[in-house]
Amino acid sequence: MIFLKILLLIVLILLLIFITICLSSIVIKISFWGGTLQYCVAYFGFQILPFKKKTNFLDKFQKKKKKPKSKEKKQNFLIDKILIQLQKFVTMTDILSSDFYALSGTLKKFAKAIKWCNIKTDITIGNEDAYECAKQYGLIQAVLQNLLVLLDTLTQVKRKQIAVACDFTRDDSRYDISFTCKMHIGKFLIAVICFLWEYLKDSRKAEDEILNEKL
Repeated sequence: MIFLKILLLIVLILLLIFITICLSSIVIKISFWGGTLQYCVAYFGFQILPFKKKTNFLDKFQKKKKKPKSKEKKQNFLIDKILIQLQKFVTMTDILSSDFYALSGTLKKFAKAIKWCNIKTDITIGNEDAYECAKQYGLIQAVLQNLLVLLDTLTQVKRKQIAVACDFTRDDSRYDISFTCKMHIGKFLIAVICFLWEYLKDSRKAEDEILNEKL
């Protein structure tokens, strides 16, 4: 009898822990502001990432100064490459919009588990060539609009501050982006279970169709 009570108590404790985990959320904050990338992953108010590195007292004096200009140019070059890939994504979603939004029902199950908030962009496009500057400005606007429409369609988006400007007097561009997303663990697990269930159903239907064709 005592063994059953202890076993029941252990089961209740594990169930309480599981329910607490399912009701909690993981908060992810990403910021690329002023040429520096910062990120933070928190759970139950405790910071999980990034790990805090232990630095010695002498390491502070041994660090060399980095050139901020070259670093910023490399980061801007990397962002330009990312924007090119995003433009391909935009064109694909425009061409295959019917097929893409047909999958929105499946994607919504995962997207409902994620909430986006505090989306801020302060982007200034700069180029001495007016044509290239206007072209890149239009590219940025198209990418942002398509991404925001996609997020609004699939999930919840709160507090958006989107600012994109064009400056013909600048030689380079400036990209300042920050956002926060919260992933509800319980909803995400439900979405994974639903996805696996639908996948198993579709695979079984496909196998039955193959067997019927052979017969």
